[in-house]
Amino acid sequence: MMEQASKEKHVTAALLLGGSLLECFLAAGTLGRTAEENFTEEHYHASYELLLCQGGAGFQFANGAAFGYREDTVFLFPPHVRHASILDAGHREKRSSIRFLASRWERGGRSGEMERILTALGQSGCFHLPLDSGMAELLALLGEAAERGRTLETSGLLAALLGRVFQLCRQEGAGDGSALDDACRRKFLVDHYFDQVADSGEEPARMEELCARLHLSPSQLNRFLKETYGVTFKQRTIDVRLAKIKYYLRCTDLTASEVARRMNFPTDSSFSLFFRQHEGLSPTQFRRQRRREQTEWS
Repeated sequence: MMEQASKEKHVTAALLLGGSLLECFLAAGTLGRTAEENFTEEHYHASYELLLCQGGAGFQFANGAAFGYREDTVFLFPPHVRHASILDAGHREKRSSIRFLASRWERGGRSGEMERILTALGQSGCFHLPLDSGMAELLALLGEAAERGRTLETSGLLAALLGRVFQLCRQEGAGDGSALDDACRRKFLVDHYFDQVADSGEEPARMEELCARLHLSPSQLNRFLKETYGVTFKQRTIDVRLAKIKYYLRCTDLTASEVARRMNFPTDSSFSLFFRQHEGLSPTQFRRQRRREQTEWS
């Protein structure tokens, strides 16, 4: 079905995928828009959202958890999850957004594969996967078809793109931990840890806990982190905490003291010292500088 509103084409499509009925809706303008600013306001949708990021790098936040990325990446969010992003300085990212609803189609008592994946997504709050060349090609074709109003072609391309995304979810073990191989299992546990540690200052104890969970020594864990993220445990902890602090300072009106409490710093001075050591200026100075830059850009 095609609608015309404010000179922007809107497309809806119903797809039967993996035993579930997906009702997709998108505006042609959301396919391939460019992120001009480094920060996005925290927002949420009442539907699932597939967010495809190309050419950027930074952090995506989902319900307060931080997901770092350094390459073309796909993020999949369940309904009513608050999310926002911080792009690394100097990056302009091409983003495409596809929103959809899902309902059960299969008959019988057994849940379908799609349902298991979407249930796991609801529990985790976010899946993130590499955006491969096949997805990128489908996305480019999808943008052109939606812009030209080719409804049937758009539906077919949506089905192919979403099918590829859910295929990767299945391969990486989303919704079924037993399907993860050892390397994927470790990365899953490490990502989950750093999603939580952004709010925590309990680095030594938590590192020992993570080592025990992964059956690795501290040196082996650091080697794994360098291979995965290019940094040590300590630096990764600093990076995710700084990213979330910057989000609060740039995108909210919380005072520095309120940010310090949310980030579990014992005192305002320890928070200010931590930030100054790694950024070279105080939290208040950072906020003023970034907001001044934002005003100049606008």
